[in-house]
Amino acid sequence: MERAGLLVIDPQVELLSPENPRIHDREGVIDRMVKVIDRARREGVPVVFVQHDDEPDTTMARGLPGWEFHPDIRPLETEPVISKTSADSFYRTGLVELLREQGVTRVVVIGCKTEFCVDTTSRHATSLGFDVTLLTDCHTTDGNDYLTGEQVVLHTNETLDEFGNDDHEVTVMTPTQFASTTAGCAPRQHPRSCGGAAAAWVRPGVMTGREPSRR
Repeated sequence: MERAGLLVIDPQVELLSPENPRIHDREGVIDRMVKVIDRARREGVPVVFVQHDDEPDTTMARGLPGWEFHPDIRPLETEPVISKTSADSFYRTGLVELLREQGVTRVVVIGCKTEFCVDTTSRHATSLGFDVTLLTDCHTTDGNDYLTGEQVVLHTNETLDEFGNDDHEVTVMTPTQFASTTAGCAPRQHPRSCGGAAAAWVRPGVMTGREPSRR
């Protein structure tokens, strides 16, 4: 039986700062992330936060204001926090073990930054035996010298859709599509082949319990 877990990647002050006008749709992304997290909590779905620890001389070094979670997107005391030092949320962390302990087979991904931690984590998850749902309007970035944040987001959504291997893949959908998913779609069927439905977000009663914080 498929079981979903929500992975909230790096919703940190520095990456969602109102002082950075280059961040794509900052307020909209924050609002949609909050709604997705609230829904997961209501339905008893495991919510796992990831927090990036940067080098000591940077604005996202552990303990600095930019390292903290955005005030609107904070874990509950009962929700685990995975600390990482690279773009890959699985690299030298306990994330894969945590997800497997909770019986998660599909990871729903939201967060920052699109082309680094969101992209890398989504790709690696398929190699580790997880299916992935990437929510199109729930991740963001500030772009680079060649592409705007919006262009990076659009490019990532396009290139990751159906990325994977023979057994596991990334499915990209909007939060609205995601909210209307049903349990009637077989695993590995693309939402377009399921009459607008995708593999279940959660089935009543299958997701229970949370691990203590792993800060």
